[in-house]
Amino acid sequence: AIDDPVGPPRPLGDTGGPIDETKLSDLQFAGATVGGIGGGLGLVGLLGALTCEAIFWTGTGPADTRKNVVAPLGSAFWVGTAIGAVAGGAGAAMFLAGGPEAPKTIE
Repeated sequence: AIDDPVGPPRPLGDTGGPIDETKLSDLQFAGATVGGIGGGLGLVGLLGALTCEAIFWTGTGPADTRKNVVAPLGSAFWVGTAIGAVAGGAGAAMFLAGGPEAPKTIE
């Protein structure tokens, strides 16, 4: 409440400075970081996987190279895409869980 002299609960070790309501909570910051890195990994993996698929199915290059190099590399890119998608989803969930009701970091 506005006339409450104590105010909202503060983290242990807080020096009593003002709360910045516009700042992201720690969970939102972590979620944005994890989601951004995971989403970037997923995008790079998807582009690599689609490139390998295009090379493999269009018959570009020697057949041995497509079978022994491009196909396994494409599979690795698909796995990277899946991992990136999971990390991006986890980051989005963390960001949403640290919404306006979550405690903010106080400096």
